[in-house]
Amino acid sequence: MIKIKIFNFFKQIPLWLKIVVGIISLILILILGFYSYFFVYLDFKYKQDEKIIDQKFHQEILRVPQMKITSFQLWEGDSMVTAEIENKGEVKFWYGLDGVPRIDNIDGHSTMYTCFYVDPNGKKIGYAYDTELSLKNNGQFTKWFPFEINNLSGLVERYDEIEKVLVSFPVISETVPFKDMTGERQVLEKSDPNFVVKQQLFGREVWCDLHQ
Repeated sequence: MIKIKIFNFFKQIPLWLKIVVGIISLILILILGFYSYFFVYLDFKYKQDEKIIDQKFHQEILRVPQMKITSFQLWEGDSMVTAEIENKGEVKFWYGLDGVPRIDNIDGHSTMYTCFYVDPNGKKIGYAYDTELSLKNNGQFTKWFPFEINNLSGLVERYDEIEKVLVSFPVISETVPFKDMTGERQVLEKSDPNFVVKQQLFGREVWCDLHQ
């Protein structure tokens, strides 16, 4: 009796509504399947990459006795490293499949910079992202660092040169509050055009203030 009532109920549903519900259900199944596959694939890829990074890093560090590792942590297909360089100082950086892609901090100098969308006059109009120091050949920091670093020995050899450039960056003394939908932060009221990394994101102009 109950089955008959349920059958009659569905029989009364208009055809167009059945089609809409069917399409929505199919879309939801496809989305769920895509995300399940995507995250399973990413997790597998991250673990495979981390195995390679772990082995590569510990083989390379044996050839760089001047660098003493205080922290090495694998993280989402990458690794975060803190090290002491003999007779120099501390450096925090990322180490990946291609070596040293980004530097976070060197001898107390932060090398992570906040980037903002700007208007045609260079006025900040919205937070974009944070970027780290990347010393790739012909990269965005080449103007200040005309050399490439992608391995541990290069980081040791160029340590003093990097620090010398960082010390030349302007010191942030006066800031103003800046608030948008991402929150509130203290920023330079006006960017120094001589110490700005200019990029494009989704066709919009982005400026990153360099400072020490």
